[in-house]
Amino acid sequence: MKLGWMLLPWTLSLLLLVVFPLLATAFLSLHHWDFLSAPGWAGLDNFRQLLADPMVSRSLRLTALFAGLSALSETLGGLALGLLMHEKVPGIGAFRTLCYLPSVLSGVAATLIGMWLFQPERGLINRCLALVGVEGPRWLLQPGWALLALWLMTFWGLGRSALLVLAARQSVPETLYEAARLEGASSVQQFWHISWPHLVPTLSFNLLIAGATAAQSFTGAYVATAGGPLESTTFFVLYLYQVGFQQLRMGYAASLSLLLFFLTFALAWAMEAGSESDWESTL
Repeated sequence: MKLGWMLLPWTLSLLLLVVFPLLATAFLSLHHWDFLSAPGWAGLDNFRQLLADPMVSRSLRLTALFAGLSALSETLGGLALGLLMHEKVPGIGAFRTLCYLPSVLSGVAATLIGMWLFQPERGLINRCLALVGVEGPRWLLQPGWALLALWLMTFWGLGRSALLVLAARQSVPETLYEAARLEGASSVQQFWHISWPHLVPTLSFNLLIAGATAAQSFTGAYVATAGGPLESTTFFVLYLYQVGFQQLRMGYAASLSLLLFFLTFALAWAMEAGSESDWESTL
């Protein structure tokens, strides 16, 4: 009985924050609704429109590209930074703090700092490029460069992944490395045969979280570019927002939300299944 009462808050939060919104979204996806009038039955019209909408496929491809780049860079960058944070050198504590602090910034604050860095005329990056005789691009004002700038802004979160890598590296018994050194193993061999198998679960987790987070990217594109220029940064979630809250097509937006839910779920399941097999193969 006591266990049941302990599970009650979790159960209520699951029902109110997950199950009910999902059912409401599914209900709304079968209706036309503009916020101003009562929902009208639409059947599968929203889903048929979804299949014919060229902006859906375009935003999905753009989101997939951005998510793949972000997940890969955050995982590999977090690995390199985490290993650096493990080094026992003077001032390592301050170095760890400086590396982690940017990751606690809110999405809006990080984006505003990024907009200042990538400002074409007075931005720090273009000023540094000018010092070596290179004319910097207009970054957030040019297609291609805008997407690159948004990707570079995700580097603020490397400290979070690096901290997990640091914790995983510190959990490896040092006696394994001492034994390997006695056997004449090089640093590369020690990393590949000792560190790597212990870091695989953490790297898989970082890859999963980074990919799922980037697949739902919204703040950076909304604040910095509003989806432009020429819709080159209109990610799927931003398009969903535009449909629902700017065009007031909530039924169609609900069908887009369901598509995002199932795609994210499938991605997470596939990555988790793959990470489990990789982990088992390292043991």
